[in-house]
Amino acid sequence: MIKAVIFDCDGTIVDSRHLMIPFYNWLFAEVGLAPIDETNEEAVDICLSLPDGDVLDHFVPDPADQLRIRKRLSQLDPADFIEDLRLEPHALEVLEELRLDYRLAIATNRGHDMSALVRHFGFDDFVETVVTARDVANPKPSPDMLVLAAERMGIPPAEALYIGDTDVDGQAAEAAGMEFVCYRRDPEQTSAARLGRSAGGAVAPDSHLSGPADCLGDLRQLPPYLRARNGH
Repeated sequence: MIKAVIFDCDGTIVDSRHLMIPFYNWLFAEVGLAPIDETNEEAVDICLSLPDGDVLDHFVPDPADQLRIRKRLSQLDPADFIEDLRLEPHALEVLEELRLDYRLAIATNRGHDMSALVRHFGFDDFVETVVTARDVANPKPSPDMLVLAAERMGIPPAEALYIGDTDVDGQAAEAAGMEFVCYRRDPEQTSAARLGRSAGGAVAPDSHLSGPADCLGDLRQLPPYLRARNGH
């Protein structure tokens, strides 16, 4: 029985994919580094799915360059960038419907700017807890933040479902023993469309899903999936 739903943030309830690479390239340019190749699928996946620290470790091996980037990051006001974000279609509508029957949480590899983002979109009206990369020793694909979110809600991981848009999200859910559903409004932009299974088995009845490999193409498919999953 699924009693709680935990959401990833970027690419799942917040549409920020169009901003990620431009942001990193702007940041790298600020300290004189070469931009990320937007045609390199592996590089794009890293930027979209991993926390800032892991992205820097991959693209900026020089500790001195990393220090300059972290200093520049510390000078930024998250509010200056949040205005450019937008919600995934029907995100608040689905959160409103789900909170009537399920405990809700967010678990994201975002860090210091998440509090401002939660306030901006009013997510705190719907979710009980928000776990970020700053709350755990090991962010996704480690299961730590999913386990912590379940602990905060007082339920075992097996009674929660995680919904996200990347392979990293699916790996974290599997490691936590948590059922996973992938969401991808535009499956061409991510390898997450290949996902669709976790420790819990098949993701959803075919009648409730569309898109490659049982990947949700519309968040409004999630409530009927959960009703079918719980036998309602």
